[in-house]
Amino acid sequence: MNIINIIDTIEKRHRMVVCLFFIAFLIVGIGIYKDYGVSWDEPRQRELGELSVDYVTRGDTRILEHQDRFYGPVFEMILVAVERAGGEGRSARDTYFLRHLITFLLFYAGVIFFYMLCRRRFDSWKLGLLGSVFLILSPRLFAHAFYNSKDIPFMAMSIISIYTLISFLDKKTVWRVLLHGVSCAILMDIRIMGLLVVFLTIVFLIPEAWKSDRKRTAGTGLLFLSFVCIFTVIFWPVLWRAPLANFLASFREMSQYPTSDWLKVLYNGRYLSSKNVPWHYFSVWMVITTPILYVVFAIIGCGMSVVALVSAPAEFYCKRRDDIIFLAWFIVPVIAVIVLGSTLYDGWRQMFFVYPAILVFSIIGTRSTFRLVAGSSKGTRYKMVIVLYAFVIICGVAGPIRFMIVHHPHHNVYFNRLAGKNMAQIKQRFDLDYWGLSYREALEYIVEKDGAESIKIRVANPPGYFNADMLEAEDRARLVFVTRIADADYFLTNYRFHEEEHPFANKVFSREVDGASIMTVYAPSTPEKVSLLNLEGELTGRSGDLEKAIKIFDKALVLEPDNAETLNNLGYAWYVKGDAVRAEEYFREALRVDPENQKAKSNIEYIKRAGSTGETDAAAE
Repeated sequence: MNIINIIDTIEKRHRMVVCLFFIAFLIVGIGIYKDYGVSWDEPRQRELGELSVDYVTRGDTRILEHQDRFYGPVFEMILVAVERAGGEGRSARDTYFLRHLITFLLFYAGVIFFYMLCRRRFDSWKLGLLGSVFLILSPRLFAHAFYNSKDIPFMAMSIISIYTLISFLDKKTVWRVLLHGVSCAILMDIRIMGLLVVFLTIVFLIPEAWKSDRKRTAGTGLLFLSFVCIFTVIFWPVLWRAPLANFLASFREMSQYPTSDWLKVLYNGRYLSSKNVPWHYFSVWMVITTPILYVVFAIIGCGMSVVALVSAPAEFYCKRRDDIIFLAWFIVPVIAVIVLGSTLYDGWRQMFFVYPAILVFSIIGTRSTFRLVAGSSKGTRYKMVIVLYAFVIICGVAGPIRFMIVHHPHHNVYFNRLAGKNMAQIKQRFDLDYWGLSYREALEYIVEKDGAESIKIRVANPPGYFNADMLEAEDRARLVFVTRIADADYFLTNYRFHEEEHPFANKVFSREVDGASIMTVYAPSTPEKVSLLNLEGELTGRSGDLEKAIKIFDKALVLEPDNAETLNNLGYAWYVKGDAVRAEEYFREALRVDPENQKAKSNIEYIKRAGSTGETDAAAE
């Protein structure tokens, strides 16, 4: 059977092809959902869901004072409800597995609706499937589809809401009004930015009113708004006591989401405050983390659509109304973020919900360039053009596919070549594993290789603690988290806020992605630990806390009794404290260990000259 015959067979059995595609996609998702770690925000999101459910079921009012009370809780409540439906006794590990599975299933539903949206827009099951392929084969987004219970649900519900909007505009039945109203309410109860779809609905009802019965259209619009208001309040418990006041408070807070001053983002080689990222932060992140093929086609498709809209707006609306909706879906949020100065950080995940609109224009660009290449070709020649164009697309997605397979489950750090010539260079410019998913693999390595009953761990940031919950209970019990590297058997870092290597020689594990480490496990040597303790002691002594400084130096001395630097530091601390006799003992012990130690010699000479007067200005540290 030649290629042309294969194409004919696929066309005749396209329904089966589509079904097999989505079945295969579901099987893959169910097969890998347990592979991902715990993200930085997951425990906090789970707490939001638990407090919201407790408020509904037990009257517990702690959610009303919680710092995230204005964050839409509906999806987190669903996750907690499913978790609790399984009864007590589920481990934290199994709970996170369940969360990841449900999050993926919502993403899966979003992909199905995206297929239906593209199939409807292009009147082609092939382009609908291509849109779904582009959405799935977006490495960074696909990774988030398992553990990001904030941005992925919002993106999936955005797709569903846009689909129900278009269906509603086509035929304004009560049933479609209800479905669209509920989907918009759920969207807003995930994130307040869901107001965009409500706004678009009202805007697009206005020209509809001029074309048909104005009173009936106005009544439909009021019914829609009623459904939105009712279900928004129902699904968001914090709104129950003061719906309007709390909704407005949520809008104000989410438009300028409060972040800590310490939260920095690595952007183009510089650390910036998350409160002061440049206006192009989102667009640059989106371009450099999206497969180049999609970006090129999206620019072509969006550019052609904008030109057509500007050239003949009325005709464009009549023939391509839905494309105006897609343009608004993408452009309005971007403008809103720039105008409002909204807080953005951790890449562009807060803006994932506009990505499907970008992909729609990518498909428009794909089809337009295909038609340009195909020209007036017919029959076999036309089908050969299809084969050649399919080859180009396959080449374009081959890179993302390779990355997703080779670096699974760490494809959340995907960048295209526009970000830098290699991953090592990109690491110096942009954050890689900013949410710390790779801590899971590092901890699994440690408990597998180290058979000790107690393993002391120091992690660079919170996901290191959270990912311990992904271990088996007996392995988790062996871990002891400490606050000092000097007290630890292992130090783990995902390089957030510190993209450079740490000054430890013994690197026992490293997870590399195309040559760049995104997670490293160090086993600090005793001399390295002593150096760290001496540095900590010196800084503590300079702050005026001599008692604590001496305890730190004593700890260093236990690790390495014959360390001249530690002995000299102890002598200096005791001298400043007023005990010259003990100070001299430590200085002489330092000279015994290192007869050429100039600091110790100078300090002993000073003690002889000054006696025990307590003067310390000339003593050497």
